[in-house]
Amino acid sequence: MADRCTLHIKHLDAFAGFLSARGFYPLPLTNCYEVLRMRNGKQLVVVYKRDSATQHLTVQDKAFPLVRAFYRSRKEDPHAPTSQTGKGLHCAPVHYVSRQSKDLPCLR
Repeated sequence: MADRCTLHIKHLDAFAGFLSARGFYPLPLTNCYEVLRMRNGKQLVVVYKRDSATQHLTVQDKAFPLVRAFYRSRKEDPHAPTSQTGKGLHCAPVHYVSRQSKDLPCLR
């Protein structure tokens, strides 16, 4: 099962940086609903965007502990930036594969 409404859209870039700091590397997206796909050895993290969701992203259950650890680390540093500000990231920025909406057949 997937856990819905766990990761806020504005935290996606910061979450990708959090994962890269833990040894995850980006993979190409495989369908039009994926917004982030990263792997660390055997562990795969995939984040999805639902058509009906306006503010939150869906995360697989097996990635939920990573999302909790991400938000705990943000709670320890209340000035941690979101992807909207992009300033002062303490994690290395990640350049993951993104798709333009015109290239995605299921997003109109």
